[in-house]
Amino acid sequence: MLVAHWILLVGGLLPYVWVATAKAAKGYNNNDPRDLSQYTGWRGRAYAAHGNAHEAFPLFAASVLLATIRGADATVVNVAATVWLSVRVLHYITYVQDMATARSLIWFVGTFAAIVIFGAALVA
Repeated sequence: MLVAHWILLVGGLLPYVWVATAKAAKGYNNNDPRDLSQYTGWRGRAYAAHGNAHEAFPLFAASVLLATIRGADATVVNVAATVWLSVRVLHYITYVQDMATARSLIWFVGTFAAIVIFGAALVA
């Protein structure tokens, strides 16, 4: 399951990449990084995507770890993990582009991919 393990690392780092894009603004105040008023427009949506990435990661991480421990089918886990990572990147793009319906559909696909991994662990 080496692919899923690398995706686990990348997925854990994504929220920090997303917040870096939100903070990459002229005039960003690092003395008060939690002041949400400085995140407007697409940067505000990037900051929101950062929070959502933190929320989505635990289910995915637990699923991959459980699948590893239980010896789940590596192909299923790797493919579902690849889908999860791909849609998390698409989720960020649609969030920043203010495409709410697409973003929500993509979120469901990512959550389903994590559930598939969890299911693979349960039947192993």
